[in-house]
Amino acid sequence: MTEIFQGLLDAGFQAELISLSALDRYFRLPALPFAFVYTDGDLTDLARLFEKLRFPGPSVADAALDYEIPTAGVGGNPRTIFFYCRDLRTLPLVPYTFFTLTFDWKTQRFRDPQGIYPLIRFLWRGKKAEAFPPPAPWWEGLFQGADRFGALMAAAVLLARYGAPLPDLTTLRGVLGQLTQETPPEPETQRTLLTTLLSSTHPEAGFALLKALGFIDRFWPELAQLDDVDHSKEFHPEGNAWAHTLETFQYRKTLDFTLSLALLLHDVGKPLSSSDGAHRFDKHAELGALAAVKFLERLGFPNALITDVRFL
Repeated sequence: MTEIFQGLLDAGFQAELISLSALDRYFRLPALPFAFVYTDGDLTDLARLFEKLRFPGPSVADAALDYEIPTAGVGGNPRTIFFYCRDLRTLPLVPYTFFTLTFDWKTQRFRDPQGIYPLIRFLWRGKKAEAFPPPAPWWEGLFQGADRFGALMAAAVLLARYGAPLPDLTTLRGVLGQLTQETPPEPETQRTLLTTLLSSTHPEAGFALLKALGFIDRFWPELAQLDDVDHSKEFHPEGNAWAHTLETFQYRKTLDFTLSLALLLHDVGKPLSSSDGAHRFDKHAELGALAAVKFLERLGFPNALITDVRFL
């Protein structure tokens, strides 16, 4: 990624990390397999600089550049740069106030155009946060003018990745209910969201929010059906298959993405299986593998990753 930024700077263009990428750098979180980048170069400029540029833009940006980081084994680790060429003041991420922090690659400094540092300091302090209470109520106006589904996805990320103190569900449902614009997220957007949640410390918090507010029921029915599968209290005192799936994330020893996907999807065959007396969820592993493959293919995950998840 450094070479890509240097290419922009050498050509005389601005290059800034924005959105999740700027926040992750501030909080020193492990890098996601994609980065959000603002530049004042236009699409023609980017196409001249990067031969394999993807445009017209993908669903989450104006353009994208896919590349690989070499590894010791066969192939490399796929990465994507999402480029935004519009003025920062008109970026679709701006209504989500928490995501307005930027990191200027040339000066190696953060910029805080909308004054969200008090909230960032609150989150950075962690257990000592009581000494630095967040602006109250900090979330008012957070999603003003935003798309309803986009706002809901942003809220899920705030919970799962940054531990932001969102309001209760009733209040949040009311805030989201005031948003009239509603654009169903395309597969690439959904894939980016799922990757972000599973690469976060508390994905269960984000998934629970998405389920409670209807996102999962509408877009990820394979997961929604888990809420209808009862478990034996003797073996699963935590509750049904959905509750069990969310609880598994609390016991992860690593944030390995392939393993996390397998955890998320390990029971999706149960709603499709049959039960007869003592034989519950007959062939749910085989059915689940097929359902998981269809789910991951629909969201556009690479074949190699799908093969690994199916094996697990």
